[in-house]
Amino acid sequence: MRNNESTIIEFIQSKLRKSSDTLLPHPEDAVGISIGGNNLVINIDGWVESTDRLPGMNLEACGYRAVINAASDIVAKGAVPQWMLVSLSIPEHIVDHHEEIINGIVKASENYNIQYLGGDINSATDIIIDVVVLGIAKNLIQRSTARVNQKVYWLGPELGINSASIQILLNKIRGNKTIALNVVSLPYLNMTFLDISAKSSIDCSDGLAISLSHLMKSSKVGFEIYDFKNQNINKWVEQVASDNNIEISDLIFYGGEELGIIFTLDENDPTPLNAIEIGRVIEEKNIMYRGKIIEPKGWQHFQ
Repeated sequence: MRNNESTIIEFIQSKLRKSSDTLLPHPEDAVGISIGGNNLVINIDGWVESTDRLPGMNLEACGYRAVINAASDIVAKGAVPQWMLVSLSIPEHIVDHHEEIINGIVKASENYNIQYLGGDINSATDIIIDVVVLGIAKNLIQRSTARVNQKVYWLGPELGINSASIQILLNKIRGNKTIALNVVSLPYLNMTFLDISAKSSIDCSDGLAISLSHLMKSSKVGFEIYDFKNQNINKWVEQVASDNNIEISDLIFYGGEELGIIFTLDENDPTPLNAIEIGRVIEEKNIMYRGKIIEPKGWQHFQ
């Protein structure tokens, strides 16, 4: 069997020493540790130019997005991102433009009040931005606590808009590249999630289908996702889907880089502000859509 991101992670996990101090065990979005009565949540995320930089994305946007990528996992676990360290590796021809990358890092830091503590600088053949973010959570929200009959919600960018934008910029489908670039260059953190008493949650950065699959496996439940035709889909996304003869459901399920949050609430809980109810938790351990099983595929390194 050919190795991929999942098999490598499994191998690493087999080598790690198990600890009772770990509050968010594998395969959670981040690591949780109890220190001095506080729930410290830590995440590291790597951004690599050759695989992550989309055509037209400027260097400031690269630095900005690297920070948001790392901080999004912290927020998804119910923690307030407070501190960050950045290891920046840059090639020789980028040295005179380092300010642009760092300005993006600082901009994200200032926009979300995450203290930039410093880090490390290296030379490389590619731009590599490794970001460690640390936060504090009053109540940790795990993947393993979704229960049958709970409602499933989406909080984040409009459904399908990131997927459409990425495919346009990669010339896989036709569409307005200016709009697409604006969508992917300045992502935002879903800080309003911290006001929601979610019962379970997962960061969604690899596509809705595979993220739901991870939540399904951890909670040992399934999901029925409602027909997207009944959702208020962005008009531009609808037009892109129509122009390219693509099902909107494919754009939504099989996207990537959404930086949204999928979470569940009890069936009698009210819908939180800006969240969209997209389905419900069921006993059958599958992702169901229009009576069919959705294949749990999405972005994965070394596919």
